[in-house]
Amino acid sequence: MTAATDPDRLVFFLQGAHEDDCDGHCVGADVKTSSKAGPGTPHNASILDNLARLLVSGEEKGQAFAIAVVPDTQRSRFIIAENKLVPLDVRRHLMTMLQSLYETRQLVLTYRQAQHSSPVIPIPIPRDATDPVHRKLLELEVSVFRHSWPKLRRRFNKAHRDGVFTDICSAILSLDPDKRLPLSVLQQDGLSVLSQSDRKQLGVIRHIVNQIRVLLVPSTAPSDDVIHKTRVFLADMAQIMRRMESREVPLLRRFASYARALGKQDDDYAKWANKVVSVHLEFTSIALAVGSPTMDTILTETITIDIAETNPRPARVHVNVDNLRIALGAGQNFDTITLQKFLESKFGQYLDTEVQVDGCIHCECAVLATLDEMRSAGVPAIPYVGVSKPSCALCNCYFEAYRAVTGQDIRTRATHGQMVPWRCPSLGDQAVDEQVRSELSTKLRILLVDTVDHYWKRASLSSQSATSDPFIRPTLEDLDAIYRDVSFW
Repeated sequence: MTAATDPDRLVFFLQGAHEDDCDGHCVGADVKTSSKAGPGTPHNASILDNLARLLVSGEEKGQAFAIAVVPDTQRSRFIIAENKLVPLDVRRHLMTMLQSLYETRQLVLTYRQAQHSSPVIPIPIPRDATDPVHRKLLELEVSVFRHSWPKLRRRFNKAHRDGVFTDICSAILSLDPDKRLPLSVLQQDGLSVLSQSDRKQLGVIRHIVNQIRVLLVPSTAPSDDVIHKTRVFLADMAQIMRRMESREVPLLRRFASYARALGKQDDDYAKWANKVVSVHLEFTSIALAVGSPTMDTILTETITIDIAETNPRPARVHVNVDNLRIALGAGQNFDTITLQKFLESKFGQYLDTEVQVDGCIHCECAVLATLDEMRSAGVPAIPYVGVSKPSCALCNCYFEAYRAVTGQDIRTRATHGQMVPWRCPSLGDQAVDEQVRSELSTKLRILLVDTVDHYWKRASLSSQSATSDPFIRPTLEDLDAIYRDVSFW
């Protein structure tokens, strides 16, 4: 067990002994930071992001994957990481996808040489397709849906939104005046009566959601027949949603207003619907990319997969004012009482005890550390790390620090701006590692100072409001004089 390094200690005091919410986010730990992936994002970034998303099976809650590729003429070397240990079935699934995509790409090139044009890929691909390209992609799509089935079921059933969604559809479409949303309610909420075309599309989506619900009910692994029916339903649903969202006022984004009018749970149903069709959209994006030269920059016949290490060395921090002052740095004039109460608010019962630092090396940072090791050995990589979900604010800060120190413009997806338990990766070059840690610590120290300062100001305002009273109130003697004639017997 070792003492925490500067970045780890700073993150520790920023987060405190927190409790995670359902998504693993540190509650109340939003960070103001850039959310853009940057102008240098390469063309193959979307392929890497979609590959990372399709690694998530949903078997375990909170799965997150990162992926990068180091291509050359001899082999394509993929580096992947998960915030936990990468399961063997995920590694096999990635290899299946990559080999299938490479073989499909070769079929596309053969077709192009013979026909002097690229093959057209129908969406959805018919189950009885005979074209070699279509058959290869169809096999891959079934494999993707089988791997992603737990995730699809979890997203579909989350918070029973599927039932509320179909209830809203029924209230909008019903011909029974007692069940239909009245015109007065629609007008009050800024809604309107749907056109016949919109009603038809909404009716089809309701039917599809009801059919998918039936297909997802069994807890056992799905049959090929169930997968084929589901992928077709999702393709149709995605197509209708695309038409709906192209309207001046997207219909699904108004569902929250419909839900309020019905007294139902007020959620983002457009987001829910997009989550439901996400596996279809991610696979389709990759399938269409097999006709692009971009795929040649990623895949070769020989493919290897390496796992980046995400387990940090155990570390501990003593929770006391002295260590907090060290973390804040010189020149800070916070009084001891303020710092003590700040620690009490963050750590509670852990105050004045030695606490183990939570968190792992996040998957995108672990992949970045591996890419840096290869860079030092003179092996170039595609300067992008694909991720299955937006990076946390601390990963974003680390990538920024790495770019500033090394001049290597390696990027990842946008950040959601929140912090989760996080540990700093270690780079192979010790000098570079120390510079990156120093650059990162400067950013984090400014953030910690701002956080303590905000706590101090909020506590001061609370104290003032509790002790000062802007009203002139009667004294007890005044009240005795006013009510002297009142009998309490």
